[in-house]
Amino acid sequence: MKLFDKTSAVKLVLENTNEYVRLATLDLAKDFARVSTFGVTPELRGTGKGIVIAENSHPDLDPIEDESFSIVCDGEKVVIAAPTHLGTMWGIYTFSERILGVHPTFLWDDIEIEKHEMLEISPFEIAEKPEGFGFRGVFINDE
Repeated sequence: MKLFDKTSAVKLVLENTNEYVRLATLDLAKDFARVSTFGVTPELRGTGKGIVIAENSHPDLDPIEDESFSIVCDGEKVVIAAPTHLGTMWGIYTFSERILGVHPTFLWDDIEIEKHEMLEISPFEIAEKPEGFGFRGVFINDE
């Protein structure tokens, strides 16, 4: 499946109605422009083939409790799906990192984003849940 070439990019089909997912989808479109030598950006569409951002299958679940997602490419389309909107966002950013090659912290580190004139992908499947992590605070006066 061709993601982009010199003149066009695959369509982003946003079936998900969550506002946070919509914003993550816009980030994905910007990441296409970052990896394309020619700055090609995908068009956001409501229907059709392309990269389908599916509606959440269990939107009533607590998003923190289930952050799992799946990304499936069958050769004709890619479907990013999850039970909750947080899982869908993880799926979008995982696609950007693993398939497009945009490191999640590229804004703050010196990791160069590899540019491509054309990007094609083979069928694949990713299904996972991000690892949890804790926060640690540092206080100036060590209180």
